[in-house]
Amino acid sequence: PEAHWLHEAKLPEIATEGIDVLFWSGGKDSYAAYLGLREEGARPCVLLTTYDGVAGRVAHQELSLEVIQRQARALDTPSLAVPLARGGAYVEQVERGLQKIIARGPVSRLVFGDLHLAEIRRWREAMLGSVVAAAGATLHFPLWGVDYAVLRRRLEASGASFRVCATEVPDALSVGAAWTPAPSQALPETID
Repeated sequence: PEAHWLHEAKLPEIATEGIDVLFWSGGKDSYAAYLGLREEGARPCVLLTTYDGVAGRVAHQELSLEVIQRQARALDTPSLAVPLARGGAYVEQVERGLQKIIARGPVSRLVFGDLHLAEIRRWREAMLGSVVAAAGATLHFPLWGVDYAVLRRRLEASGASFRVCATEVPDALSVGAAWTPAPSQALPETID
């Protein structure tokens, strides 16, 4: 399958600084990055989701494209789905998807919701360097090094609902439970 629009919300008038492309997994880090961009008063944004082209699901989050589409609609933000073929070249597949976005306006930044994993950031910088250069863009990591307590407060203040999808503290949280501020107060500071 080819890259395709999941939600084709109209972009506001694109300023000279161009479009932010937020790599969107459907999880809390992506949403926190989206909120960070809004706080920056950032330029127009497009969500780009890579997914398993056979299973039709977002890796790691294990979300269906229907969930991603609902999220994009709720944010009223354009969303592009880029299928990844097993054994295919990730960079080339992402670059083809970016071409669909560039057709709408210049891309200024590729944005990632990475928090602290230096090896993932280095991988993105190495793997996407040629894509960034070709688009005349930069990489942006708005959550990098931000304290977890700050991110948690930002997420909770957004009014969005969340569910626990994994836990290292099953006595405090159970998978599938709705996230509320109350249990978060009892968690160790190191919990993501």
